[in-house]
Amino acid sequence: LGFYASKNMVKQFATLAAAAQHMQVSTEHLQYQLEQYNAAAAGGSSDEFGKQYYPTQFDTGGRFWLGQITPVVHYCMGGLEINDKAQVLSDKGIRGLFAAGETVCILGMDYV
Repeated sequence: LGFYASKNMVKQFATLAAAAQHMQVSTEHLQYQLEQYNAAAAGGSSDEFGKQYYPTQFDTGGRFWLGQITPVVHYCMGGLEINDKAQVLSDKGIRGLFAAGETVCILGMDYV
């Protein structure tokens, strides 16, 4: 995580209280959420969101690394079919719609 910390993509916090303060939530709320996660993980059951796979449990007395996650599409096995002018090909599509980059039907990293 040191590389990501050097790029300011994650921050380390020594305590649960410091992590909660950075997240702008109460320490009690964060403690409760982590306890709920750990209980579901220990019991092999789903949590309130339907999560069924738990790769780890949290030590609420340990250090915390926090980072903000931004959703992106990194690689798409499929997508919009386009012609050589980047026009989306569809008989049910939107006239004048263009597409490029990771949204188009490509294999490999050769983006339009």
